[in-house]
Amino acid sequence: MPVWGRAPSPVQAEQSSADSSAQSSDSGLAAAATHFPDARPAELIPTAPTDPAWNDPAWTGWDILRLVFLTIVALFVGVFVALLVARWWVYPHTALGEIARVPLVVVAGQSVAYLLILAYMYVLVTRERRRPDFLAAIHWNWPSNIAAYVVAGFALSLALQVLAHFLPIPKELPIDSFFRTPAEAWALSILSITLAPLMEELFFRGFLYPVLARRLGCRLPSS
Repeated sequence: MPVWGRAPSPVQAEQSSADSSAQSSDSGLAAAATHFPDARPAELIPTAPTDPAWNDPAWTGWDILRLVFLTIVALFVGVFVALLVARWWVYPHTALGEIARVPLVVVAGQSVAYLLILAYMYVLVTRERRRPDFLAAIHWNWPSNIAAYVVAGFALSLALQVLAHFLPIPKELPIDSFFRTPAEAWALSILSITLAPLMEELFFRGFLYPVLARRLGCRLPSS
C-alpha cells in the first residue's frame, strides 16, 4: 500500500530523469526532421577529395600536352620504323625517300603509332588516374539506334559523291597517288574509317574537351 508524502528513492529519481532526457531528445529529433526533412548525417555527405564528380576528368592539361607530344613522337617513329622494315624486307635497293612515297608503308607506320597511342590512353586513364572504367571516364555513349547512323552515313557519302560532280575539283589530286592499286586503296580506306576517326574523337571529345569544359566552368554530359 503506497504511503503518501514519501520522497522517491535515488534509483527512482535517476530513472525518471533518464526517461525525461530520452523524451526530450526524441522530441528534438522529431522537430528537426519536421523542419529539415532532407537532413543527412554529416559523414554520409560526399566531400570533394573523395567524390569522383569533383574530379572529372581525372586527367589535366599537362596530361593533354604529354599526349600530344607522345602522338607526334609515335607517328614519326612509327613511320620511320616502317620505312626501315620495308627497305630491309621489301625494297632492299630503294632509297628511303622513294619508299616514303609508297602508301602501304606510310599507312602501316601510322596504324602502329595510333595503336600505341590508344594503348597509352587506356593506361593513362585506368592505371595512372585510377579510373578502371575507361569508357565511363571519357563519357563514351553508345547510340541507341546504330543502324540509323549507318544508313545516314551511307546516304551522306552518296550525297557527297553527287555534289562532287558540281564542284570545281581538279582532275589530279595529291591523294590520288594513294589509290594506284587496290591494296593501297583498301589500306587507306580502312584506316580512314577505323583508327583515324576513332583517335580523333578520343583525343578531342574524350580528352581535350573535358579539360576545356572544366577550365571554362561548363557542365559535362552524363556518361
